Amino acid sequence: MTYTRADLRNELKDAHLGSTYWSDAKLNYYIATAIGGLYPTWWKRKVGTTTAGAGPLQTKPSNASNIYEIAIHDAAAPGRPRWLRGWSEGSTDAYIPVTQLGAGAITGKTLVWSYTTGWDIPGDDVTGVDLTAEAKEVVILKAKEMALQALLTDHLIQEKYLAQQVRPLINEQEIMSAIDSIHQTLQMKAQLAMKLPEVQR
Repeated sequence: MTYTRADLRNELKDAHLGSTYWSDAKLNYYIATAIGGLYPTWWKRKVGTTTAGAGPLQTKPSNASNIYEIAIHDAAAPGRPRWLRGWSEGSTDAYIPVTQLGAGAITGKTLVWSYTTGWDIPGDDVTGVDLTAEAKEVVILKAKEMALQALLTDHLIQEKYLAQQVRPLINEQEIMSAIDSIHQTLQMKAQLAMKLPEVQR
């Protein structure tokens, strides 16, 4: 599902993080940090294609990294793409030995690149981020954890926070307990997260 930064920030505010002690800018920072920290524990698959040159160096699709499979597809030949072996990934290209295919066998054919990635960090309140339900929950938890941790280091914010709580007896120890609970939940989710696909080379 697609969420904007404003959607995520409003959810944080609904979690009692929306008073004067946290500005929108500060909440935006927590959201950005949380989204940026999702990968590689939480990830999504992507597939890109390029037209092969003579090789052995082949240019990767734009922004592709963390490749786990490369295949070659010949539009003139029926059947599924053929997975390649013996390749190695560079920053903008990949070394694909052509000896396994024969001289000139790769030129002009379609290379299919399978890779994993995280999520782009939104720079405004209207750009959507296509988060899975699990990833979105983790973002909210991580952002909330960071916000509460700030209470323990910024005493001015802490005083405002404690003064505005419905329960007057809330204290620093309860804040620490809330942080610990969130941290344990995140650890549990990380243990259950799907592992990155095995690199096939």
